[in-house]
Amino acid sequence: MRPTPEEDLIFIKDKLLPAMIKAGRFNESLRSVTFDHYSAIARPYPYQLRDYHLNFALYRAEINFNHSNASTCTVNVWVKLLPNDCTKPTLTQALNGFHNEEYFWRRVSPLVGRELLPRFYAAEMQKYGRPVVVVEDLEMSGFRRSLDPRQLSAEEAILVLKCIGRMHGKGMALKQNRPHMYAEIRRRFKKVTLHSSDLPRIQRELLIMSNQLSRVSIGGAIVRRLLESDPLSTCREAFESEPVTICNGLTFRGNMWFKYDENDELQAVKLLDWQRACSGSNCFDFAMINEEGDHRSYWRYFREVYYKAVRREYPAATERSLFENYSQAGLCYKLILSTLPTPYISPPDGEMPDDEPSYCTLL
Repeated sequence: MRPTPEEDLIFIKDKLLPAMIKAGRFNESLRSVTFDHYSAIARPYPYQLRDYHLNFALYRAEINFNHSNASTCTVNVWVKLLPNDCTKPTLTQALNGFHNEEYFWRRVSPLVGRELLPRFYAAEMQKYGRPVVVVEDLEMSGFRRSLDPRQLSAEEAILVLKCIGRMHGKGMALKQNRPHMYAEIRRRFKKVTLHSSDLPRIQRELLIMSNQLSRVSIGGAIVRRLLESDPLSTCREAFESEPVTICNGLTFRGNMWFKYDENDELQAVKLLDWQRACSGSNCFDFAMINEEGDHRSYWRYFREVYYKAVRREYPAATERSLFENYSQAGLCYKLILSTLPTPYISPPDGEMPDDEPSYCTLL
């Protein structure tokens, strides 16, 4: 049985945070590791999570450390919790996702860098009595979601592509130069893909897409083809294709947090959720980012930005190798997860800019 929010808050305040403080998990954020006393406040995260997040409860906590010189240091964190009992079939995906996130934070992130990551404090499956992930509260650190509720700006998309490209490049270099370590990473990641219980929702959303796109030949044909096929099998086949690098797997607008300076210059981006971290095609991430921006005239520039970012970390990468699976693995995966209101489609009357790729042979 899932704990109530009240029980979660008691667990965070009375068990989790004291244990983390005792273990020195917040020392890196303190001006001095010695303090006289502390106080902690835990409360639910005020915004509802969309269903693309796997099954977890999100809370925010504020810890105030009081020092002997009367100064106070405050640490703000997000706490992600799973239920105590994850044996139910409906929670299997969430448990696998937490396993991936824990493994990514603890073992993989030091290898691929933390440019895209919030500050990390804890990722434990059992140590605190239930699975927990504790990271920096990005809102309190000045980050925010994209201002446009419909899509990323071109500037935001370019920054994300630069960051994820470097991460992908590091993963490719790791695969080439330390194959045994990469094989271990691939083995340790759990498969987090669609579950049979997701099928009714997917079919319903694809049907809505199909009705919306009935007059657009390419987009409508793509969605109708998915409706006539087995979406679960298609998604699983995409996941099981030859892995290329280490991916976030959840690179869309709702998972991105941006930071601007006082002159509104874009400074940084962080991805909050790493439950779908996987060893798989780089196209999973690239396709999501490209379509979240949906700036058709920028497509070739986005591709060039991403390619250069990958080559900074892995000079042996070729443009062909990076994008040969783009149509099949990337777009199908994204469509099936139904993370967009419409797929990436051609303009009316079949007009397509010269730098726009054709998706006539997607499926």
